[in-house]
Amino acid sequence: MADSIKLSLPLVKPAVKLVAKPQITVKPQNLKRLALLLFAITLLPLAACGIIEREIDEKSTAEELYRSAKRDLRNGNFLTAVETFETLGARFPFGNFTQQAQLDLAYAYHRQDEHDNAIST
Repeated sequence: MADSIKLSLPLVKPAVKLVAKPQITVKPQNLKRLALLLFAITLLPLAACGIIEREIDEKSTAEELYRSAKRDLRNGNFLTAVETFETLGARFPFGNFTQQAQLDLAYAYHRQDEHDNAIST
């Protein structure tokens, strides 16, 4: 019969020792920086969504201004909508969107409880 060969493999020890995770501690002087960082991280998505006021681009077309103002009106940003509708009327007094913008401007004033301005528009 054939002689049987017996192989013995050495035991492999893990190369990394498991160590308990240290707890995160924040020093008082770094707390202010952490709060500022968290505040900035919170504001970034808000700015992207348009909740924070945005500058009106001087190169915007009448349609872009109108769409922006309507979006603000739908989202309840009446002050921003009023400003954008007024800018639209000033830049494009005889444009295709101006007449509807005047009606929407009156509605935005109404929603802000500025009834005198709504009537005079």
